[in-house]
Amino acid sequence: MTNAKAGSVWKVVIAVAALGFVAREMLAWISYGSADIGIMQYIARSIQAEGLLELYRRDVGHNHTPLTSLACVVVQWISVITRLPFPFVFKQPLIICDAMVCVLLWKIWLHRTCDRMRAAIVVAAYAWCPIAILLGAHHGNVDPIYAMLCLLAAYVIDRHRAWFLGGLVLGAAINVKLIPVLLVPVLAALCRDRRELQRLIAALAIMSIPFLAMLAIERSIFVRNVIQYQSFTDYWGINLFLKEASRQPRFSAVAQTLMYEYFDRGRWILLGAIGLLAIMARRKKLSAIEASACTAAIFLILTPGFGLQYLAFAAPLLFAVRLAPAVRYGISAGLFALFNYWLNWPGGFPIDSTGIATPPRAPGAQFGLLAWAVLVTFVTLEVRGQRSEVRKSNPSSPDL
Repeated sequence: MTNAKAGSVWKVVIAVAALGFVAREMLAWISYGSADIGIMQYIARSIQAEGLLELYRRDVGHNHTPLTSLACVVVQWISVITRLPFPFVFKQPLIICDAMVCVLLWKIWLHRTCDRMRAAIVVAAYAWCPIAILLGAHHGNVDPIYAMLCLLAAYVIDRHRAWFLGGLVLGAAINVKLIPVLLVPVLAALCRDRRELQRLIAALAIMSIPFLAMLAIERSIFVRNVIQYQSFTDYWGINLFLKEASRQPRFSAVAQTLMYEYFDRGRWILLGAIGLLAIMARRKKLSAIEASACTAAIFLILTPGFGLQYLAFAAPLLFAVRLAPAVRYGISAGLFALFNYWLNWPGGFPIDSTGIATPPRAPGAQFGLLAWAVLVTFVTLEVRGQRSEVRKSNPSSPDL
């Protein structure tokens, strides 16, 4: 292949990546989504009718942050103005965030390898990542937004040592959903000196103002609804093993007891694992992106409560570290989600998966187990020091 042809191939790959976003828009148009879309529309209408504070007071189940709640009102307003369906409008920021992930992956891999073809392949792989497509263009929750922001925060910290800016971006992610707060101790452990730590803390303090305001106004209600919220046990990860064991008469009593105990106390095991990761990340001098990817993976490995939308957290970060496990995760998690949507779709259009509940029916749970195993393997390799494939091939190459 001539240099001219080789130099143009990467552009073709980028064009293929662009088609992934055409596919997203098509899916967003012909699908309604999961039950989460209905919840988001309910939030918008409730705030318009009674205000945000009254919604928190009245509805114990309203667990979304103030920013996400108010964003639903904006989506509803745009939907009315444009006369476009609420689900389609809601999914547009999610698709835009996936596009931003592709831009970040291009920058990360191009700087890391100086190879446009390699960077384009990674971008195309994410653009066509099944779990990213399904969660961004069908499901209907905000997880793709904070996932992108977590990658952006880690990127600016690694690339520019911009701890204040990185803290602002991470704070924005936490304002979308509380899950990214798990990155705080891990990234703090990577600070080289007190000044970097102070900048990170200052930025997070600024971005915590919406939470502090809510705590000042309705402390007990906000803590009950948002901070103490815990998702449901489902056929994923540790709970998958316990649920399957509980179906066997000989193990049922013990398995059910363990399942309830893990649901109540599993968060402390998760926090302990994150603390150990923070220590390991500092000792092994992991990059912010590597440490963040491990954090997202550990969350999904150990989480006592689960929702399909959580699977969005790890995908962008995995693609920024290792391509092979990222592709395996994207496919297996995508099939896990696909079969759950499919089994809860009564047929017809728009595609409606509002009856979504992970059933113990093959092959959905089995693909979920594969995705979970990919995450376990990924963390194990990182902890053992078998770093990114780029470093293995070129030890002198920086992470970014």
